[in-house]
Formats: sequence, structure tokens, C-alpha cells
Amino acid sequence: MTEQERKALDDLINDVEQTLKSSFPEVQKDIKRWTKKEIGFWQDDLQKKTGGRLSERWFYDHIKKDNRSNLPRIDALDLLCQYVGKENFDSYLSQQNAGENKSLKKVVLIGAIILVGAIIFGFFSKSEKNFELIFYQKNSMTPIEIGKHGIVEILSPENEPMILGVDSNVISFSHSASKVLVVAKFPNYRVDTIEISNEFKDHRIFLEPDDYSSILQMLSNRDLEDWEKRKVQMQKMIHMDAMIFQVSPISGMAIDLLTREDFINQIMLPTSSSRSIEILHTEYENKKIVRMKFQRKEK
Repeated sequence: MTEQERKALDDLINDVEQTLKSSFPEVQKDIKRWTKKEIGFWQDDLQKKTGGRLSERWFYDHIKKDNRSNLPRIDALDLLCQYVGKENFDSYLSQQNAGENKSLKKVVLIGAIILVGAIIFGFFSKSEKNFELIFYQKNSMTPIEIGKHGIVEILSPENEPMILGVDSNVISFSHSASKVLVVAKFPNYRVDTIEISNEFKDHRIFLEPDDYSSILQMLSNRDLEDWEKRKVQMQKMIHMDAMIFQVSPISGMAIDLLTREDFINQIMLPTSSSRSIEILHTEYENKKIVRMKFQRKEK
């Protein structure tokens, strides 16, 4: 964590304290001295203002601890920023840096204007070419089925990222760069990054199925026996410190942050309406899930 990030985090924690005190004037303690009572007030206020939730354990690990060496997860920081009325942590950090650098020399300003003008001219002078991407399952070599949560990101050094929602296995877009990176993020498939060139219009992309995601989703939607065995299997699939987010099916925003055991216990509930889920995104380290997003399925 850099000094700028450390200062921004300290300021954000102070803003969190002031936000809660404005909602609960009876809270007078410094945030470092909050007890279970004040933390409960904060959790309720956080969920009311953002629709999200952070655990008491997370509060003790990241707020009350003085010798922090690493920033908390960016999703949690973004949630705190929304709580204090900011967009996200990146913009919060940018505002902090801007406050420390308010003045610019005239020659620098003129140079910046010329540079921006050159970039804009160069951007509009480039001709865009059409691309078509066709997605296939790697194992069966058949077109993949994509639900409403498929996302494709188009990245290039010269342009802002493009984010495209996908509802079929074929998408088209235009771009001026000679080469772009395509990041494919589809439920039940491994995230993949592919470089493509504008020398060709059509590109076939083969995605590898996410077996763990498919198995977990299957377990949540079926009445299975021998749950103790299934529990051990799920513990082997998911890292013990995995970040598991439940998101709203309406807004797409995170509404809860679960531990591995919380998630497994929810899947093992006997009520099918409580267990039925749809896994939207997974990330892996050492062949274990370390990050996951899911939502409840309507039946």
C-alpha cells in the first residue's frame, strides 16, 4: 500500500465514522473504539444506504487494525465510498490526489491542451474496422449458450475499454486499433483473454467450461443425498478465504459478502427456494475458487 493509498484509506474511514454519527447522533466514540453495538448500527446503515453488507469480522480485520499493510478488497472499498456519498475508491483516490496538486504552470497547461488536441485529431482521423466474434465451447466445439449475464471487454492501449453485454454466441463491434484484447466473461466458463487483429473480420473464440461453477450450480438446484460428502467436496473446490458476493438480480450490486462456510451452508438448506442460485463469475488461484459472484434464481 502506497502512502497516498494509506492516507486515502484513513480519510475514508474517518468519513465512514462521520456518516454513521450523522445517522446515529448517539454514537460518540471514535471508530477505533466501536463495539458490537456501534458496528451493528453501521452494518444496518450501510445496507440501508447501499444495499450491501460487510461482516463484523471484516470490520475488525480492516478498520480497527492499526498495522495495516495491504488495502482491503476493492469491492469493499467501493461499498464504503458509496456509503459516504462517493462513486468508488478510484475516484475517491483521484480526488485526494487532486486536492494536493491544485496549481499547474501555464506552459504545462498549454502543452496539455496541444497534446489533447493531437490525441482527439488522431482518434477521429483513424478509420474503424468491423469485428465479429463467434464463441464456441472448447470441448464439444459447439456454439456456447450465453445468458443475460455474459460480458465481453475490448481493451487496447490507445482507447478507453469497451464493455459489451452479450445474449448470443455472436457479437459485432467496430474499433480503430490494429490489435485488441478480448476478455470474455460468461457464467459457467473460465474467463479468457484473447488478442485479435483487424487483418481479419471474423474470429472464432473457444472457451473452456468452468467445471466447478457448473457443479456448484447443479448442487444448489437438486435434492441430493449424502450432504456431508458434498460439503467436503465443496470445501475442496472453494478456498477457505474466498470472497463470495451475493448480488441483486435487479441492480447487479453486491448485497452480501459471505465466507466459504456461509455459502456452503446456504446451499445445504433444505428449502429449495433458499438454495437455488446462479453463479455469475468465478476467479481461481491454485485450482481453487478465490472469488465468486452469484444471485438467487427465481423459480
